Amino acid sequence: VRIGEEAGDPKTVWRVAVRPDDPQLGEASALVTMVLFEDFECPFCKQLQGAIKSVREKVGKDLRVVYKHNPLPFHKNASAAAEAAEAARAQGKFWELHDILFANQDKLTAGLRALAEQAKLDMSQYDNAMSAHGARGRIAADMEQAAALGARGTPNIFINGRKLVGAKDAETLLKH
Repeated sequence: VRIGEEAGDPKTVWRVAVRPDDPQLGEASALVTMVLFEDFECPFCKQLQGAIKSVREKVGKDLRVVYKHNPLPFHKNASAAAEAAEAARAQGKFWELHDILFANQDKLTAGLRALAEQAKLDMSQYDNAMSAHGARGRIAADMEQAAALGARGTPNIFINGRKLVGAKDAETLLKH
């Protein structure tokens, strides 16, 4: 299967539900909504981050970026990283830890707590969240949504409902 085929018919517009408390950058009223299904251990998701930053700089307030979890089963640290990101979201610091996790993919095995400290999280709250595993249901819901949308791998990108699969450059994202 070629990458383009994985996305299906390019004319298909997928309905991608967004929760009000999903991690997002930009306003809900933005003209363009980009929903990302990602995995913190995925090298292609890490590669995509620069393109997203570039698109945000070019599009500005007309873009809303929404994050959804899709930790892949063969990435042994991805689920724990997703839980850590949710612990950060509960403290209003999702995007700070998001950026740190992608910048330190090689440290996910043993360094999640140290990365959470870098994000300046309240470590008592973080430890409680991580030991309670309260975010697992939310992460599972994102994964179920990804499966229903045919978003099997990562990254999967939905720009106003149009599906793109894999790491893309800023130019490709801007075309959609």
